[in-house]
Amino acid sequence: MHPIVNKIIYKFNHQQKYALALKLIEDFISSPGHYFPITTSSLDVHSLACVINDIIINERKKYVEFGSGISTIAIARLIKANNLKTHIYSVEDNGEWLNIMKKYLQKEDLLDTVTFLHCPLERSKFSKQGNNWYSEKVLNEKLGEEPVDIVLVDGPSTWSSELNNSRYPALPFLNERLAFSFSFYLHDIQRKTERQIIDSWRKEFGLQFENVNHRLSYTNKGNYFNSII
Repeated sequence: MHPIVNKIIYKFNHQQKYALALKLIEDFISSPGHYFPITTSSLDVHSLACVINDIIINERKKYVEFGSGISTIAIARLIKANNLKTHIYSVEDNGEWLNIMKKYLQKEDLLDTVTFLHCPLERSKFSKQGNNWYSEKVLNEKLGEEPVDIVLVDGPSTWSSELNNSRYPALPFLNERLAFSFSFYLHDIQRKTERQIIDSWRKEFGLQFENVNHRLSYTNKGNYFNSII
């Protein structure tokens, strides 16, 4: 098939998936009188719907996200609306943004679904290039002993070239904390540095990452049901 035709088909299929995902989760990303901004940095609705599917279908209990935003709001609403036993651990280095998130969740009486971890960026023993990462001291103190069964890596921010590969430590740090069955997601794989991180994780941890779409990659291990739209 001609490459141009393939490209058109891919774009059409992506638009269909995006539309379906939006329909499925629109109640959790919008709420009358409670607008939350979505930007180009936000998790797109198709990626978010796949993560939500995973939480529901595979009955995930301990969700750790690096970087908070619309996904935090949507999953907190999901937990409350469906009386799930899932709890969010949201890791954030920006204290001002963390306070904004807390105030927003408080308005909707959702604070009990989330534990916010304010983790300033500092030197990490897991970093390959000497980049700063979230405070491991805070993470060790606040994450608790229960194994983690779903992870979304969408931080730290990589707006600066000095932060290339800054998200790499997430897997080596959590490796010993992961449950027998887990899912692990990395956002922003359209960037070269994130694709390099995926390659490193594949080689070093023997995990088979697959792309959900052009922005999100994931791996599953243990017993699980497919959650990808």
